[in-house]
Amino acid sequence: MPYIDWKKLKERVSLRDILDHYGLAEGLTETPHGFEGECPFCESRAFKANTEKNAWFCFGECRAKAKETDGHSGGNILDFVARMEDVSVKKAAALIAEWFLEYPESSAPRATRSSSPTQRKNAHAEEAEKRLKMERETVAPRRFESKETVPEPVESKDVLEVESEGQGRAMPAMPSGAEDLTGRTNPPLAFILQSITLDHPALHRLGFERETLAHFGVGYFTGKGMMHEKVVIPFHDKESRLVAYVGYSVEDGSLTYPKDFDQRLELYNYPLCEFGLGLDHSGVVLVTDILNVFRLYELGVRHVLALPSEEIHTPQLDLIESLVGLGGGVEFVPWTKHYSENLQRLSERFHTRLHRYYLGSEEEFVAQVVETLDW
Repeated sequence: MPYIDWKKLKERVSLRDILDHYGLAEGLTETPHGFEGECPFCESRAFKANTEKNAWFCFGECRAKAKETDGHSGGNILDFVARMEDVSVKKAAALIAEWFLEYPESSAPRATRSSSPTQRKNAHAEEAEKRLKMERETVAPRRFESKETVPEPVESKDVLEVESEGQGRAMPAMPSGAEDLTGRTNPPLAFILQSITLDHPALHRLGFERETLAHFGVGYFTGKGMMHEKVVIPFHDKESRLVAYVGYSVEDGSLTYPKDFDQRLELYNYPLCEFGLGLDHSGVVLVTDILNVFRLYELGVRHVLALPSEEIHTPQLDLIESLVGLGGGVEFVPWTKHYSENLQRLSERFHTRLHRYYLGSEEEFVAQVVETLDW
């Protein structure tokens, strides 16, 4: 499939085109701004389509489910086709381009009306339950493993050992200077930190809302070990498995990663960023400071990833591509001076826009970035 510009695609293909393609417009009631009637996903009579803005929304069961699962109950033509076909937004874009712009056939399935609204409703209910389960795992007690060669003894009240498929599995040695990271993974952790609190002065100094810290599972660790007296930040991989705890020092702003955690393989906030995509968010915001994920969250931006390593590597580029597709949008927000190489590598795969820091605090900089986002 050739490169598809999502923004231009949404300009050339209207929501009315999509409704006609599925034969839905004829069953809806025409309004001054578009259509309303039975939702094709939940069958409630609360579906509205604004053909002037090319946006749709369901105020019925879809909306209730969205609140439970941190999902979405509306969006643009990409979101509509993605739900109808049960595919990613990237595949939805490929389908729309194939149907309306005479692109070569894609590997994604063609639209079909063989399934009834009830069947689609059940399918999406199952999907919602899976997302809810993943969300619960995200805020559940986190696992922790001090990855020293000889683990430091800890009190039993601080950590809880759990069964883990990755326990005892060592990562293969990496030749110096080599970039081939194929097949490498960070194993899930085998311990749960117990001595974590949300009521510590160090957390208050960060300036974040309590709900924000709870949402990301962040807390202050009062137990023993390498994370002693640090703010601990759970780090999950693309499968939502906890693979590390990152320690943040309120005193000097430094981050501590477990010794054998390979930062080149991961992007912080990938699972929650995947939930945040949708609606008009055809791209992601990539920051270089994990705390900026929290700042952007409080400003209403959910589709954010953080780069844990100084340089961006192939597995991290692959993770971004899995969310936005080749040629998708990336808003790059570096909090470092040395970003030119990362910008070049991002630009080779994605439509990348750089947000360069000039003056002011980091909080002010992030707020300015939000004002410039157009999706």
